[in-house]
Amino acid sequence: MRDTFLSGEYIKLKNTRVKFKQGKDNFLYLQNIHNFLKVRGYTRETPLNITQALSSQTNKIYGSCEFKTYSFKSLNELHTLFYRPANDLDRKNGRGNECWIKKIPPNFVDFLNEIVLAHWFMDDGGFHIYQGSAVIATDCFSLDDLFVLQNALKLKLNLSVTIQKKRLYFSRKEVEKLKILIKPYMVPSMYYKLG
Repeated sequence: MRDTFLSGEYIKLKNTRVKFKQGKDNFLYLQNIHNFLKVRGYTRETPLNITQALSSQTNKIYGSCEFKTYSFKSLNELHTLFYRPANDLDRKNGRGNECWIKKIPPNFVDFLNEIVLAHWFMDDGGFHIYQGSAVIATDCFSLDDLFVLQNALKLKLNLSVTIQKKRLYFSRKEVEKLKILIKPYMVPSMYYKLG
């Protein structure tokens, strides 16, 4: 969810598109999504856009790959569900250059299943080798949104997570359940995220 964006262009064009972006190390994962959408007519035949940029924080060059879907009026509903307009408080808290803020709809449990969780984990998840735990980065969401996610995981998939520093943590015991649920839907190049 963190590396996927529903573009607010629909204000001008009356349509919404999805932008997918990943680090170059996850090229095969993103290519898998691109191919899935391409054969269904949701995106262009062109290959992924690959770029490199110098990080001002680390002074290292990082690569990324990305693509966008076509714009569709049918995606406007998803934009409304998962985004809200930024307000003055958002700008005061350092989110001033954003027009839209990601949010989790109260009915997220209706969207959640093993496939959604597998993609969410491939995007934003990771394994902690020393603790044997796993985490999903959810930093961009409010605490209320995290409670919605926590409850949806418990209700729909019987997974218990804790919220720590605006992230969702799976204990060692829950990681084993998580692996059973999502590994069948993961791209093999992303298995490393399961430890």
